[in-house]
Amino acid sequence: MSRKVDAFRQQIANPMNIHNFLVDIPELGEYAMTIQSTSYPSEQTRVTTLAVAGELISYPTVPENSHSWSFMIPENDDGRAYELCEGLRHKYWDQMTGAITAGVAGPYQDIIVYARDLNSNVKFRVKLHNAWCVGRQDVNLDQNDPTQNWKWNYQFRFDYIEDLLPRK
Repeated sequence: MSRKVDAFRQQIANPMNIHNFLVDIPELGEYAMTIQSTSYPSEQTRVTTLAVAGELISYPTVPENSHSWSFMIPENDDGRAYELCEGLRHKYWDQMTGAITAGVAGPYQDIIVYARDLNSNVKFRVKLHNAWCVGRQDVNLDQNDPTQNWKWNYQFRFDYIEDLLPRK
């Protein structure tokens, strides 16, 4: 058993954690560093199965992803997170008139999610191309627990994912 443990230690001496990440949403600027939780977006290859001489053979085809990504961001007493995130939605939609102004320039921006090691060195990252803010989820309010903070859950849509090499 010690050989297996030694082999494991050589391969994974220090497992990467999930708490040291960074999200770059250009229009949120420095406030994006307060994003509390999110997911690391992924894609998988579609599979087509064909019957050949009575046997089912699977072939890889094009990649697909959820085209959806969300994050949780805490609010401060000034309502800054709400102002910034809702500003992303109001770039293309007027709530009072219902007018949608998404044109060629549109509300699109590229978002990058960075995975970092314990020393905050970027190890890998993913870029979400042509992302735009779909909106927010409801916030449950409760007067019984004054220790809970206000947190927004915002959702974005994007066209495709690009895995990027680490920064050197």
